[in-house]
Formats: sequence, C-alpha cells, structure tokens
Amino acid sequence: MKIKNDDLIKKRKEEILKACASLYEVKKFKDISLKDISDATSFKRTSVYNYFQTKEDIFVCLLEYEYSIFLNDVIELIDKNESLSLEEYAHEIATILSKRVILFKIISMNLYDIEDKVIMENLIHLKDTFYKCIDAIRMSVKKYFKKMNDQEIENYIYRFFPFLNGLYAYAFPSTKQIEAIKLANKKPLVTNLFDLLYTFIYNNLIFYK
Repeated sequence: MKIKNDDLIKKRKEEILKACASLYEVKKFKDISLKDISDATSFKRTSVYNYFQTKEDIFVCLLEYEYSIFLNDVIELIDKNESLSLEEYAHEIATILSKRVILFKIISMNLYDIEDKVIMENLIHLKDTFYKCIDAIRMSVKKYFKKMNDQEIENYIYRFFPFLNGLYAYAFPSTKQIEAIKLANKKPLVTNLFDLLYTFIYNNLIFYK
C-alpha cells in the first residue's frame, strides 16, 4: 500500500536516519544491517522498505542530510556577517564543520562502498547538495577574502574539500591504531576536528588578509 501522507513520510524518513546515525556512532558500517536500523525505529521492519531499499540508500540520505546542515549553516554565516577577520572566519567554519562528525566518518571510512550500491536517484540528490556546499564555501571565501582572485579561490576549494576526506582518522583514531603507534615507540597525534579545521583554514588563507 502506497503511503500518501507527506508529513508521515517525512517524519518516518527522519526517524530512520536518526536511528541509522545513532547506530553508526557506536558500530562500524559493515556491522549495521537494515534489521538493526528498523529495530531502532518505532515501526516494523517491512515498513522501512516503503522508504529505503537498502542500508546504503539510508546512509546516502544521511550523508546528504549532513551536507544540507553544513550548507545551511554556511549560508546563514554569509547572510549574517558583512565582514569577518581571518581568525573569525576560520573559527566559524571550523565550528560549523566540527559538529558534523557523522559526515566525516562516512566520507573518510565508507563513501565508496555506499555509493557503489545506492540507487541513482539518491546519489544524484547527494551530489547536488555536495556541490551546493562547494558553491557556499566559494561564496564565503569570495566575500571575506577580497584579495583572492578567481583562480586562487578555485585552488583553495580544491585543497579544502579533499582535505576534509581524511580528517576522521586523525581526529578519532581507533584503539588498535593508538596501540600500534605506542608499540612503534611513536608519539600519538593529539588533536580534534576543530583544531585540524581551524589550522588548515587559517594557514591557507593567511596571505589574503
């Protein structure tokens, strides 16, 4: 039976995404099943199939949701601030992004596996939102760093977004990774998402203020 109530569809999709996010905070992607996700919701497993066919589709929509929050926060920053110093800009963007731990975990650990099995419609939505995020960062840099020309802005964009893909492993090393570093007689890197983001943004834009 086809569900026609748009509000119900939206609420149930949001519940599924929240259940998926909660599980992903404590479990690996490969250890999460569609049954696990449905068990964490208030409705039956068969009902989940009315909204998502695979767990990969759920994860792609979760990632798209994370990017949409990032996008809205950057747009709000641009709308509310006519000017920002380098320190203020780096702090604001680092603050916005450091809240998106789920986003960093997915793109660092599981993006290829997820995108390979997702339906094209959901992947298109993800890519559309992702490119809107690129446009938003481009707009913010252009507004607050007027000394940068178009090519310099593009160069920054092509450094910034690939940099994001590798952050999770540095900010959240596994217990096994930490143990291996100690056994290798090396000093673990003590850092977090905010510091990594702030330092990158500051160091890459310092010459344009």
